[in-house]
Amino acid sequence: MLSSLQQYVDKYAVDYQSNIPYPHIVIDDFIKDDKLMDAIVAEYEQFDDLNRFNNTLEDKYYCDVSEKFPPSTKALFNFFNSEVFTAFLEDLTGIQDIIANKDASGGGMHVIKDGGKLGIHIDFNKKHGLERRLNVLLFLNKEWKPEYGGHLELWSIDDEGKLKSHKKVSPHFNRIAIFNTSETSFHGHPNPLTCPNDVSRKSMASYFFTEADNEDNAHGTIFV
Repeated sequence: MLSSLQQYVDKYAVDYQSNIPYPHIVIDDFIKDDKLMDAIVAEYEQFDDLNRFNNTLEDKYYCDVSEKFPPSTKALFNFFNSEVFTAFLEDLTGIQDIIANKDASGGGMHVIKDGGKLGIHIDFNKKHGLERRLNVLLFLNKEWKPEYGGHLELWSIDDEGKLKSHKKVSPHFNRIAIFNTSETSFHGHPNPLTCPNDVSRKSMASYFFTEADNEDNAHGTIFV
C-alpha cells in the first residue's frame, strides 16, 4: 500500500491544488493489495452492525465506531490514519500539520442501498478545537453499472451565486476521491440509487483536520 504514495504525489499534487471547483483528485486502483481489498468487500457484505440516517435529505447506513470494524476493514482504516498516510496527504494537498480522525466519528463504513441518497451539502467544519480540512473516500463497488447512479457530485457556484453540478465521479471499485472541505465544497450524490436489492454502494470515509484557531462560526452539516 505504501510503495505508490510518492508516485501519486509526483503525478497529482499540482493537479490537486489547481483543480476546480475546489482542490481534489480522483485516483483509480489506489490500494495495491488485491487480497486485502477482496477481504474488505466480503466483510462489508457480511457486516450488519449498521446505524441509519433516513430522512428527506439522506438515506444511508453507516458504522463510525472503529472498534466494531472487521479485521481487514480496520487495517484499511488504520492505514488511512497512519503517519505515513497523513504525510502523503500533506505533500499532495499542500496542507501542513494534518491530524487524522482516529475515532472515525462521522466517517468509517458507509453503505447506501437501493433508493438511498446523500443530498448536496457542506460538512461540519469544527470539533474539539480542530478544523476539518480533507475528505478521503475509497469506493468498494465491484462491477458497478452506470445505471445504478451513486456518482459523487462536486458542485460549484456560478457567477450569479447559483449552485450547479460541476463534476461526477462514479463509485468504481478501488477508486479514491480526496478533496478539500470548506464553506464552498458542496458535494453529495443527490439522486436515489437504482440498484438491485442485493447490490449496495459501499465506501470507506476518512476525515482529516488541522488545529483550529477558535470555535467561531462552527456549524454542523449544511444541506442545500
